Parts: sequence; structure tokens; C-alpha cells
Amino acid sequence: MNTLIVSSKDFRINFPKYQKLVEMGISLTIVKRSKPIFHIEPVDVDFQNKITESLIDYETNKNNAYVSYADVFEK
Repeated sequence: MNTLIVSSKDFRINFPKYQKLVEMGISLTIVKRSKPIFHIEPVDVDFQNKITESLIDYETNKNNAYVSYADVFEK
């Protein structure tokens, strides 16, 4: 995965530009005074869809009192 290092000031000023880069699949590491302060990664849509589908399955089958971690991440 591609990672781009960006200053916090540049990130703030040019946010729309960096938003488009993240949407294209590029990760960003935001630095302030040459120290990383946070990291932004694109959302894994397939992974998010699996979680959503598992939660929807749970809503239709309320016999269980909870959703186990394995149930969510095995699908």
C-alpha cells in the first residue's frame, strides 16, 4: 500500500486534495515538527460490508443474546 507523509499544516490547507488521494487508496501519515501524529487509511469496503451483513443477520435472528467475534469475522 502506498503511504504519503504530509505536514499537518499542508493537510489542513489542502484537505480536499488529500481526501481524494485517500479515496484512491493512498494512506497518509500526518506529521507535526517531523513527528508522526496520526495515520489515515482508506476504508476496506469489503471488510465493512462483511461486518454489516453479520450485524443484519444478527438482527433477523435475535435468539442469541450477543454476537460473538468469530461470528462477525468468519463471514
